[in-house]
Amino acid sequence: TPLNYWFNAGYGAMFFAAGIAGIVYAKQVGLSSIIGKALSFIGSGLLSYGVAQFIWLYYNLFSSIEVPYPSVADLFFLLFYVLVFIGFMSLLNIFKQSITKAKVIQSIILLPIVLAVSLVFVFKPDLSSDVSLLGKALNFAYPVCDTLVLYIILITLRVSGGYFKSTTWFFSAAGVVLLLGDFLFTYRNSQDIYWNGDISDLVFLISAYLFFISFVYFKQKIVEVSSVL
Repeated sequence: TPLNYWFNAGYGAMFFAAGIAGIVYAKQVGLSSIIGKALSFIGSGLLSYGVAQFIWLYYNLFSSIEVPYPSVADLFFLLFYVLVFIGFMSLLNIFKQSITKAKVIQSIILLPIVLAVSLVFVFKPDLSSDVSLLGKALNFAYPVCDTLVLYIILITLRVSGGYFKSTTWFFSAAGVVLLLGDFLFTYRNSQDIYWNGDISDLVFLISAYLFFISFVYFKQKIVEVSSVL
């Protein structure tokens, strides 16, 4: 029913709200600072995700397309991954004293292995002949993006420490939950059993909420540091 479509719009609004919170806090901290850059990129990524969800809703309500894939919405979904990846790369700069040459080399060596395992054994993207060229490209791009974001999250957790370590765990949890939702959507859509507002969308909603809480918690930590200084 239309309520299913509006449920998806609801968690899209939550992503939008989380994105706005991230950008507002980034400006308060200072966009030129390491933390400000990280918050602004992650916040912008969440805004892009929210825009994608409203485009999805437009297809649902005005074009009568239940699952608009591929569509214009995918441009903003993919932009989300790019911005969030850059955001977590910026977070790494907070813990650069923990990044050694050995860890960098290990990460570079392991990345192609992780990508291969992800594509062959986990996501198994549908590249069959009955799928359009754009569909094949997206079926391949999303698992790669999921894997890269998960990989940078794991690296961030590995090197994080000090006062902001707990905030990193918050952001990482939000990211991992979102990737779980993406995996569920990809699998269910490939099996033609996805419907708007199903289990994967519930997981996306939880992720949006966790991202919002992550920004609030990060802001609290920054205020605490400022009060001590």
